[in-house]
Amino acid sequence: MHTTIKKTIFYILLTGIMLLVLIPLSYLTTIAFSNSVEINDYPKTLFPTFKETLIVDWDEDNNYYIISRVDNSGEFEDLYMSSRYDRISNYLETYLNIYKAEARIRK
Repeated sequence: MHTTIKKTIFYILLTGIMLLVLIPLSYLTTIAFSNSVEINDYPKTLFPTFKETLIVDWDEDNNYYIISRVDNSGEFEDLYMSSRYDRISNYLETYLNIYKAEARIRK
């Protein structure tokens, strides 16, 4: 009887220690694989997503490109606006590691 209780307590403690190590490790892994925009998302996801939904749209009224993304709540968030394609391209490359030709964005 005593050995069963000792084993149960040992495994409960072992499981608790494993969770104390794995939860922060999972968080740090998620941060390590997040791009610079995802780092500011709240609430954080437990696992990295490795994909991003972006929309690059031309605003006819104001004559500029708008880069938007879908955040964790499912709403669109405006990231950047510019009328010059080279600035849009530079933003995509620098902050999001996306390389697209102007013809692909204009489609």
